[in-house]
Amino acid sequence: SGALVSQALRAACGRLHVGVSLVALGVQAVCAGALLPSFFASAPLQVLGSMLPVPLVTQAIRSLMAGSSRGVAAAVLALVVWCIVAVAISCVAALARRQVRPELVFAAR
Repeated sequence: SGALVSQALRAACGRLHVGVSLVALGVQAVCAGALLPSFFASAPLQVLGSMLPVPLVTQAIRSLMAGSSRGVAAAVLALVVWCIVAVAISCVAALARRQVRPELVFAAR
């Protein structure tokens, strides 16, 4: 899903996708508990952590390593939803760029 989300950001944001991707990755790292424990995170970060792909996957992997399957199905479902949304954004952005603009075609050269 990470590659699809990156592709969707590139299609939607153009050259700015690198900065947007880095900010998104940083927020996900904080929400996943990689930079500080999750109980120190504020309420908005905890809400984001329940929706963003990296924190969901890390929580599912932690559960599996502990011998539990709690949260794995939710993580898989969330990743599928992220993939569907990313592909939809990429397709819409590609269609928007493929449209012929008459003012550009018939512009005086």
